[in-house]
Amino acid sequence: MKKAFLILSLFFSIFTYIFGAEKDFYDGDELSVVLYVNSPEGLRVRDGASLSAKKIGVLYDRMKVKPLEIGKEVTIDGIKSNWVRILMPIESVNEGKIVSGWVFGGYLSKKCKPFSTKGWTDADLMRFMGRFSWGTSESLFYNYTTDGKYSSGKLESSAGGVGTFTASVSKMQIIEKASFGDDQGEFGTSINAWYIITLNEDNLVGGGEGAPFTMIPSMFINTYFQYDLFRENPNWDSFDMQAVNALFYNFTADYIKKWEEEKYTSKTMYTNLMKMGIVLDWNEEYMKAYKEYWKVRTGSNGIKEL
Repeated sequence: MKKAFLILSLFFSIFTYIFGAEKDFYDGDELSVVLYVNSPEGLRVRDGASLSAKKIGVLYDRMKVKPLEIGKEVTIDGIKSNWVRILMPIESVNEGKIVSGWVFGGYLSKKCKPFSTKGWTDADLMRFMGRFSWGTSESLFYNYTTDGKYSSGKLESSAGGVGTFTASVSKMQIIEKASFGDDQGEFGTSINAWYIITLNEDNLVGGGEGAPFTMIPSMFINTYFQYDLFRENPNWDSFDMQAVNALFYNFTADYIKKWEEEKYTSKTMYTNLMKMGIVLDWNEEYMKAYKEYWKVRTGSNGIKEL
């Protein structure tokens, strides 16, 4: 009995040694299908499993990522966890092959925390506005960045504005200062202030001097940004990237499901979503193909081909 207990203890010790904090990234013996960014300040993506490695991307809080491989265990910011190789979805589709990067797993989670604005600072509101491109109609877009830059315009037109913005979480107010013009010249600089009336993770209602307006992610309202999703060889450029970011949140599934209900889908679209690691768990046919696609590319110990 004592011998059996020692063997069991040894097995448990070996299991703990092998997996350690890695268990946070597994569902049973398999890598989790997706993980969530759990960091209000965002998370840097690097080209290697080291803080000295080159920064090649930034992820926003609550974004979904697809893990491909679990790397070495380290302690960063007082947190013990592993480096995790993740899929870089937009780059992978653009280049027609798996492109990956590394993030510190201490800021990843199996579950997505509830969306809340409690305790937000002005910087948090700026990050919220800057996660992806916003739209109020089929043709209008509004882009904000986390470092205070602002641009807006009419898609497929030279008309637009470029400038800066500030955000006040106490007033729930956005102030934009921008120069406007088109290919004929500049119209001048103006300051526009408006208030956020209601705010959800995937939309907001704003108001000011005019009538209230609703903003939702541009990817789901502007066909300009959707175009490459329906192409066999997508080519999203730097202007598109901010809009495409909206595909990597929990709310994405609701918009895609609405597309399905409206018959606004294609085989190519599903293929591109699959290559980006996007889960549509209500679509059995899609998920069957999804599992087969990733089964030959990843295993219980990580990625099989790059």
